[in-house]
Amino acid sequence: MEKDRDPFGQAICAVRQRVRAGRYVLGERLAITELANDLDLSATPVREALSRLSGEGLIEDRRGQGYFAWRLDVVDLTDLYELQGAYLDIALSRAGARGPGLEPSAAASAEDLFAHIVHQSHSAALTRANRLLADRLAAPRLVEERVLSDVEGELSALLGVVEIDDLRQELAAYHERRLSSGRAIVAALRSQAGQDENIVPQ
Repeated sequence: MEKDRDPFGQAICAVRQRVRAGRYVLGERLAITELANDLDLSATPVREALSRLSGEGLIEDRRGQGYFAWRLDVVDLTDLYELQGAYLDIALSRAGARGPGLEPSAAASAEDLFAHIVHQSHSAALTRANRLLADRLAAPRLVEERVLSDVEGELSALLGVVEIDDLRQELAAYHERRLSSGRAIVAALRSQAGQDENIVPQ
């Protein structure tokens, strides 16, 4: 079988998908040789991919020690949720008096809705920052349904809001719910990644 013609792109995509899937949440070292073998690639494109992703802030480059996943703890998760709220508030302040106007069928997830809201700000910088934040929050979002009740209904309610001020209030409540459940969300992530932690539904 012919190998991928873009090993660099393949390596970036693979590591990004693993971060988003919650495979790396414990601060583990990302060994270049092991990753290269796992992806059936040479070490060079893997090294280049890790360098690029560390430049984006998706993984950590500890000079002299190598590349590491960020260890997600409650403080980090709190910061990420608060940052998401701030990005959305900035985007909504540019959007005028009406809500995002997104059809329910077009938003399969909160990430889709939030990307749409940020896109409406017409800010390239905010869109780029939100894309990285979405990568960092993808793993927690995967386990939210194990910790929080009726996440799907919550998203449907957000999609039904029309007025900007009402949407701001609903988004604040959305993020407050996650902030108050941060410990359980982190426990669920660690459990998924192989640690034996109890998940306490909120």
